[in-house]
Formats: sequence, structure tokens, C-alpha cells
Amino acid sequence: MSKYEISATAAATALLRAVACYETAAISGLKWRDNLAHIFLDEEKRGKLASEAYRKAVKARAKDGLFAYLIARTAYFDSVFLNAPRDDAAQIVILGAGFDTRAYRYSAHLGKTKVFEIDAPATQAYKRDILSRHGLDASKVEFIALDFEKDDMRAQLIHRGFAAKANTCWLWEGVTPYLTAAEATLAAIAALTERGILAFDYLVRPVGDEETISRQGETVHFGLAPEQMDDFLRRFGFTPCEHIGAEAMSALFLTGPDGSVFGDIKRSMAFVKAEKAGV
Repeated sequence: MSKYEISATAAATALLRAVACYETAAISGLKWRDNLAHIFLDEEKRGKLASEAYRKAVKARAKDGLFAYLIARTAYFDSVFLNAPRDDAAQIVILGAGFDTRAYRYSAHLGKTKVFEIDAPATQAYKRDILSRHGLDASKVEFIALDFEKDDMRAQLIHRGFAAKANTCWLWEGVTPYLTAAEATLAAIAALTERGILAFDYLVRPVGDEETISRQGETVHFGLAPEQMDDFLRRFGFTPCEHIGAEAMSALFLTGPDGSVFGDIKRSMAFVKAEKAGV
């Protein structure tokens, strides 16, 4: 993605989240609806959302279980976000924030917890403009525009008021597959975290698989086999505490009271949460 272009994956995610708001299935994942996602759509797409035929067409284009996966992913990261203030996190950092709306949907739950949103300049500038146009309060959010591949995230966070010794929650949603510098970013997170949690999703790849994949015009670079993930995190001082693969996603977020499963989950992705306990 060019630094002058809005992220295609962020735009696609907003559209699918907006469409999910119309779903009526009795599954827990739909309790976590992103009712602000539609504001990031252009006028034509917003106008079509009320059409069932249009929504069906959007879902049909979301191949390989992506629609159901995004419902589960939204629910999972919403729950991590909401638990952070309850666990006395002083700050939440959203990496590659895209059109994430948690700081606005759940502003009443933040208390004194501060939110940092980090993203590419063009996407973030567009987002801030949309938030302003819709009168959404961003007073608890510190926006930081940077290039993950080139810029010094640590320096910019500290400069903008990040407290390195404070209890921190890091959300890294929908980003790691596209980073050539995933390890460098994790090293920066580790260096900034004395105590806190890190939650992210990642591409599940067999050991030794280096196939190049392209999604929404962006190249997939990073992925690991689940059996590699624990050691990978421990290298950076994090202790894994939760690992959710496709079957667990279905059970937690996509299964109705009668045992039926909503959609077909995307099986190449997983969620992981790790912690640093401090001293």
C-alpha cells in the first residue's frame, strides 16, 4: 500500500462490519456490532446497505469464510479492548488502527485509560476527517501517523505521552500478515512494555511455507505455524496465555443455541494473546 493511499483492507473491513450490523442470527459474535463502520463508506455504498440483495453480493465476494471470520474477530478484539480498563490498563495502543471504532463506541467504558491509534498517514487523516464530520469525540485518543516499516514507533509513542512503565494493552488486529517488519515491531512493543498484554491475529502457515499471497492489493508477508507461536512470543519476553484457532472461534462466536454454526470460518487465521507480568 502506498503511503498516499487509504488502506484497501481497512475499507473492505469497514464494509463487511457495516453489513454484519444487519445480521439477525442468534450468535454471540453479533452482540459486538460495529455500528459506526458505515460512516467510513462512500455515499454510494452507504445508500445500498439497506438492500438485502446488495448485502448478499458483498458477502458473496468475501471468499474463504472472511465474513464469518470478521464477525468473530470484531467480537474477540472488542472483548480484549473492554477488559483493558477493567484490568487497570493505563493505556491501550491500537496498531494499524485503520477504521477501528472501539475508542468511540466504548468511550464511556474507558475511564482514565488513554488510547493511542497508530496508522499510516493517509488512512489516519481520512479517518480523523470522518470522525470530525460525524461529531465523534476523540479527546481520549492520541493519533500517531507513521510507517511501520521505516519510522521509530518507540520514539513517537514516548514523545506523545506513552508511559513505558504503565500497564498497557496492545491491539494488533488485521495487520501482522502484511508486515515485512513484524519481528521489528514486536521487538519495539516488547521494549515499551514492562507490564501488560498483547493481542493479535496472524496467518497460520505450515512450517517452511513461504508462498507469496496477495489480498486486497496488499502482499502477505508474515505467518507462523501454531506450534511456532509460543516460542516466537517468548523470544520477546511475552508469555502466551490464549490461542484461538478456527474451531474455537466458531464455538465462541459463531454457534447458535441450537448448535448450528453461522457461516464458514476462515481457517487460515488465529488469535493469540500474551502477557508480561512485570516485577
